[in-house]
Amino acid sequence: ARVRAARDDSSDESAWLRRQVQAAVKARTPLMVEVRLPDGGVAEYPLEPIGLAGNRLRARDRRSEIERTLPLSSILRVRPLDSATN
Repeated sequence: ARVRAARDDSSDESAWLRRQVQAAVKARTPLMVEVRLPDGGVAEYPLEPIGLAGNRLRARDRRSEIERTLPLSSILRVRPLDSATN
């Protein structure tokens, strides 16, 4: 029962994250995205969302002026980008 509950919680979190990202893509809302890196570290990127497909976010990195494609499973948190921080 605990395993099922934990899985349901993570599913709820994943669905919530997906809805947040979908809304940001639709409204073209800049986001600060916290991502788990392959080495276990965490990085934050200021992104302008372009699209969401195949459980991957495509976005323009405002800091490095490159396009990034991030798997939703690696995204830990998103929040609206405060224009004062960039």
